[in-house]
This record gives sequence, structure tokens and C-alpha cells, in this order.
Amino acid sequence: MADYKKMYAQLFNKVTDVIEELQEVQRQAENMYIESFEPEIVLFNTGNDTADSNCDKQKRKSPSSKSVGFTLENRQKRK
Repeated sequence: MADYKKMYAQLFNKVTDVIEELQEVQRQAENMYIESFEPEIVLFNTGNDTADSNCDKQKRKSPSSKSVGFTLENRQKRK
């Protein structure tokens, strides 16, 4: 008859080892990301308000803001 207790213990120990290894690799990857962090680029006001306001308008009309397909408006229309 199979020794289920021994089989379970072996499986449990191996799974635990693999989980710990994955957690260590995740920590290493996170540290690599943190160490390679690039500073945020900040644009200073040039004094040209019309150019700045046009830029703001373009940001609001960007296609990425429309890429969310399931908005609150859509949800309300479905009800």
C-alpha cells in the first residue's frame, strides 16, 4: 500500500520550496524596478498660456480616455 503521509509530505515540501523561490524572484524583480526608477519629467510653464490650454484640451480628448468601454453611463443605460 502507498505511504500517503510520506507522499503528501514530499509534495508539500516541494510546493513550499517553489513558492519561496518565486517570492524571492519577485522581490529581486521589484528591487530591480525600484533601483532603475527614472525621475519624472516636469514641464515648466513657458508663459504661453494658449499653447498650454491647447495642450490641456488635447489631453482631455485623448483616445486613451475613451478606451474604457464599460463606463457608469453604459451601465445605467443597460438597466
